[in-house]
Amino acid sequence: MAIANPEVEFHLGGFLGDCQEMLKEHYETRFPNLGIPEIKVYQGGKYYKVAKKDGSQNNESVWFFVDKEEGNIWKAASWKAPAKNFPRGNILTDNAKDVIGVYGL
Repeated sequence: MAIANPEVEFHLGGFLGDCQEMLKEHYETRFPNLGIPEIKVYQGGKYYKVAKKDGSQNNESVWFFVDKEEGNIWKAASWKAPAKNFPRGNILTDNAKDVIGVYGL
């Protein structure tokens, strides 16, 4: 099990807050009749799994993974694992809107 970097833990909340704001803005302007998805974080051994829970149908899907040690953002390969071909960004150095899309990476 990887030990979480305190700096990554510190920045994760703000990064996820930016992601939630991005979802809120997108759904309020484009889909005002739909509920805004809720972000859920699951803590694993090496990664934080960030999922979106659909507000209207109660479906949940993985949005992306965050490496606990370095803060790298990884695309989801499945519910359980990231696609480790290359990181899509880093929560310590990148803004959410620059690396995350409302529908995925």
